[in-house]
Amino acid sequence: MNKKIITLRIILTSLCCFMMVFIFSQSLQAGEDSAKTSASVTDAVQQVAQQIAPESFVATATGEDYDLLHAAVRMIAHYSEFALLGFLLCFCYFSYTRKRIWALAPLGVLVVVPILDESLQILVADRACEWLDVLYDFCGGVTGFGFALLLWTLGRYLYRVIRLRRKSV
Repeated sequence: MNKKIITLRIILTSLCCFMMVFIFSQSLQAGEDSAKTSASVTDAVQQVAQQIAPESFVATATGEDYDLLHAAVRMIAHYSEFALLGFLLCFCYFSYTRKRIWALAPLGVLVVVPILDESLQILVADRACEWLDVLYDFCGGVTGFGFALLLWTLGRYLYRVIRLRRKSV
């Protein structure tokens, strides 16, 4: 087997595993620590918004508006980390096979990991299993997978077009 393909498989599989470790490590944070982390991200978002659009809702949010912004930041974080996992899983899948039936394996991971991730939080102090977060996670994963699939398809199409043009010249 080609050394480049083996290397690619090792790298992509490792990145998928590291992403899942990151996801689970976030779930293992105590509720207070998790809230501090997301609050610091929310504060950073507000600081950037104050520079770009000082009069915007994001830049001026306080009280209940800040809580709403904080909830949005948490939702986006859930969505984003699973979008990255879905993206990586798609390319990992293609590094092993292109058989469509096996596409169910990474998609199964995108169902199981969010459920395990949220279920794990039951065991952590001041955390709870939020089934809406499972939905955000799954939607993010499917979006990331779909985006990677689109890039893969576009890349293969462009490769074929370039190859055909070189042959015709």
